[in-house]
Amino acid sequence: MGQLFMEAVTQATQQQKHPKQLLFFTQTEKGQTVAGAYLKCLQERTEECDLAISRENVQAQITALVHWGMEEKADLSNISIPTFIANGDRDVPNFCIL
Repeated sequence: MGQLFMEAVTQATQQQKHPKQLLFFTQTEKGQTVAGAYLKCLQERTEECDLAISRENVQAQITALVHWGMEEKADLSNISIPTFIANGDRDVPNFCIL
């Protein structure tokens, strides 16, 4: 996760985009149109906004993401009840009745 995040920040900087456009939206024309609308919507709110966070807080969040991304993946093979697990933008449902 840390590497993915850092690559997205680097690419976003090079492409003059917001990292959210690369991390949370598909890179299709439609996906980027929606991303632009989302980012524009975020800028429209002017009242009762959260306070800006400090650089120290941003760095702490990045550090936490990097550490989280380095953790061993969870073993989901022992789940014995119906469970929906999604990980990505192209997941294919695989329904299995035990």
